[in-house]
Parts: sequence; structure tokens; C-alpha cells
Amino acid sequence: MVPGERRVALWAVGRVQRTQGNSRHLVAGAYYLLAALWGSLGSVVAIVDETLIIENNYSAGKTLLLVVGAIACVGYLRILQRRAALKRGDP
Repeated sequence: MVPGERRVALWAVGRVQRTQGNSRHLVAGAYYLLAALWGSLGSVVAIVDETLIIENNYSAGKTLLLVVGAIACVGYLRILQRRAALKRGDP
């Protein structure tokens, strides 16, 4: 495990524990993917108000990977939220 990965994984667990509904394990997977991306890119210095403070030690390729991974995770979470809303009968 990279130095920051454990702390980011703990942050992800905290986020998942506050998630409601049947798709909790899928949301957990998305947060763990995000945690693995952040942990591989640099050391997390601190987590303040659920915002990650990361040492600035990435290259352009790693930054691109982070951006693409973050967009994919956010998109995936939005799809899960939409599915849950449709199951509840919300428009």
C-alpha cells in the first residue's frame, strides 16, 4: 500500500458508511477505485472537511489518469443515484 492510500481508503469507508440504499457495495467500489487512484499518484498529507490535500509530486500522465479516473467515478456514482431514484419512483 502506498503511503497515502490507507488514509484515503479510510476516508472512502467513512463516505460509504453514510451512503443509504441497496447500491452501497457499488458505491464502495467506486470510492475504493478513487482511493487507489489517489494513493498511487502521491502521498496524502491531510484530509480536511472531506477534501484531500495531496503532495504535489505527479507527472502530466499521472494527473491525466487522476482526472479521467475521477470523472469516471463521479459519472458512475451519478448513474447509481439515478437508478436508485427510478426504483423509488422519483422523476
